[in-house]
Amino acid sequence: MDAVMDEMGFELSFIAPAFPDMERITVQDIHMVHGRPVAETELSMDPVTPVTESRLSLIVAAQSRYGVGHMDLRFLEGDNDAMLAQIHRLADSGARHVVFDVQRQTHLDRVARIALESPKNILLVGSAGLARSLMSHFQERNAGEGDKPNYFLKGYHLLVCGTVAEPTRLQISTLLEAYPYQVISLEPRLFLDSTQRGNPLLKASHAQRILLNNNLIIRVGTGETRERPSKRRAEGIVRGLGLFVAEVLRETTPASLFLSGGDTATAVLEAIGAQGIRLHGEIVPGMAVGTLIRGLMDGLSVVTKAGAFGEKETLVALHEYWSKKGKEKSA
Repeated sequence: MDAVMDEMGFELSFIAPAFPDMERITVQDIHMVHGRPVAETELSMDPVTPVTESRLSLIVAAQSRYGVGHMDLRFLEGDNDAMLAQIHRLADSGARHVVFDVQRQTHLDRVARIALESPKNILLVGSAGLARSLMSHFQERNAGEGDKPNYFLKGYHLLVCGTVAEPTRLQISTLLEAYPYQVISLEPRLFLDSTQRGNPLLKASHAQRILLNNNLIIRVGTGETRERPSKRRAEGIVRGLGLFVAEVLRETTPASLFLSGGDTATAVLEAIGAQGIRLHGEIVPGMAVGTLIRGLMDGLSVVTKAGAFGEKETLVALHEYWSKKGKEKSA
């Protein structure tokens, strides 16, 4: 955010990571997930990017060289003059990042509206909840553009789940109860143990054969213990998973690709040379669909989801979305 502000001339940033549809809210500067401070959830145990602080202003201040101010809910629920006056007070006191309390989508609507109406150049920072509010303020759109992209291929679906977050584990179990998917579970030592060097290629060949005839889930196992790996080991596992998926895709093209976990998605996209995702919409809150831009799988349908997001039926909804789109294309 500092770099974007410096390079593009933003005077302030408005930071609102709350996503009420996913039960992520910020109250009195404390970011909450399903009613618990974020640092008290399983996100605190993430091996790559553990969240060890729940106070939003402190999370930002620990990473930025600029001052941070906090906007309480009472200003979001008050009139515009009071809200603008408080923003000016924070800016005058040296704040360049302003973090917002948010409990409802209407609060995000106000954050977006105030940013657009402000005479200052404001950088908006947040999740899909804030993006939705921002979009609602733009009245002129090219009707239908990108809503029904023709990118669905024949074949089977590939799901890659590098996250071991409990919501994703439950979603996989629910999907397997409803629809026929085969599963390849990769133990972490496959990517870390030099004596296992040839095994990833053998596993990749096995995955290619499955994907020619069936939907496939590739996921990372928990290993021999449930202890959290070091950050270095965790990064090695994620990088190895990305390279493994790239090897699978060199010889096999799926009908569509699903990536769960931000680190997993980044590793896979880098390994296959994708330069971005052209977004088309949202299947359910927190699960975006688009097409890959360039690289090995250019134009392929891709869906992404954070590991700790979603209800237990989320992957069932994904499969049924894919099935519906496939039938529409055939028709």
